[in-house]
Amino acid sequence: MKSFPFGSAKYKQYRNTFLQNVIITFTFNNAAEDLSKLDDDFKDYIQTFFGITPNCRLSEGLCSITKKDKSLSFAYAKDSVNVQISGQNYITFSETAIPNIFKLRDFFNKVVKIENLNSISIRKINVWNFKNTNKQEIRVEDLRDLVFSKKFLSALSTEHLDEIEKSIPHFSKCSYSEDEKTLTMRSALLPPTAKDDFHHLILDTTIDLHKSDKIKVDQLADSLMDLNSELFDCYHWCISKYVLNVMDSNPEENK
Repeated sequence: MKSFPFGSAKYKQYRNTFLQNVIITFTFNNAAEDLSKLDDDFKDYIQTFFGITPNCRLSEGLCSITKKDKSLSFAYAKDSVNVQISGQNYITFSETAIPNIFKLRDFFNKVVKIENLNSISIRKINVWNFKNTNKQEIRVEDLRDLVFSKKFLSALSTEHLDEIEKSIPHFSKCSYSEDEKTLTMRSALLPPTAKDDFHHLILDTTIDLHKSDKIKVDQLADSLMDLNSELFDCYHWCISKYVLNVMDSNPEENK
């Protein structure tokens, strides 16, 4: 697999964003032979960090904790944890994601009692909505040319798709690998639904880290910041200068 095709982009916090969701996933080997023995520790953990009594047990399989406003959710399973952050509540990775990741260290250390992880990944989903005002057919190529860079478009491919990917309208992807990290970029154009009259252009990027010598729990923050930096560089390689200008513009000027 090819190495990452992009260089380093200068960091900048933009005024506007098209980010919809950030999903962070951790996998590990759970050494507990009897998961029911973890339930009391899991209950204490949830009460300490979320101030609630969980209505599910870790031994039952999947247990989800979601804030009332849907801005943040945690999904715990036997050998994985998933954190999902709403794009509306996302400021920066260090401000929004990392404080919530710190809550997981006690889960790893005190509930499942592990020091190393098998893998970690960050997935970011960006969506551009285009209203079909004149009811004429929208050309996929026109929307992609407006949003995406020529380099990204030339890298996308419809080869080697699985059955689910083939069923997604106008789906294409490309993948790269470097230093035990794998990066996959996906694009699709979803048609309007009964609920709206918008076409939805998707950029779905995921970076995974699988280290041969494992990933240390006490080094999670550093590992995640490194992966997020790669996704930042990737995003700037994927999108057009037009989109960057829109992201940096004053919302009041666009009214």
